[in-house]
Amino acid sequence: MGLLSTATLGWHLWVLEGTWSLLAVLVGMFAFAIQAVAYDGFKNRYLRLSGASVQEGEDLEEARAELADATSFVVVAALRAYVTFLRVQGVRPQPRETGDPARVVSLARASAWLGPSTHIFLLCAAALAGELFAYFVLRAVLSSLALGLITIAWRARTRVG
Repeated sequence: MGLLSTATLGWHLWVLEGTWSLLAVLVGMFAFAIQAVAYDGFKNRYLRLSGASVQEGEDLEEARAELADATSFVVVAALRAYVTFLRVQGVRPQPRETGDPARVVSLARASAWLGPSTHIFLLCAAALAGELFAYFVLRAVLSSLALGLITIAWRARTRVG
């Protein structure tokens, strides 16, 4: 979905406004991809710190079962990408953090604002306002700055070891 959105928005803005707009879309969507993965990572780190019974990767088997039953090319492609994403999450090294989950819950919530729901809402609002170029520039700059601040604050409030 992200690649299709990037391609169509990039083409649209390139035709209307030129090369700088295409570049803004590419950089903005790349920044969003990093931020969405970071949001997921912060969520999972918070779940581990808080000792939650639900942990990442538990829905891998569920996704594999859905993939086995899928018939539509689009659904199969989306589920394959999701299963791959879940598998990568399951094998990548996880930081062994210690600390009080209450000290990072606000950061976990703040990182959720960098996730897909906010992106889609703001993207639609920018499209309706005719300000897609500005949205992608702001997405790349302000959201990346917010991610950096959340990361610094998280590291200050937890210990890895």
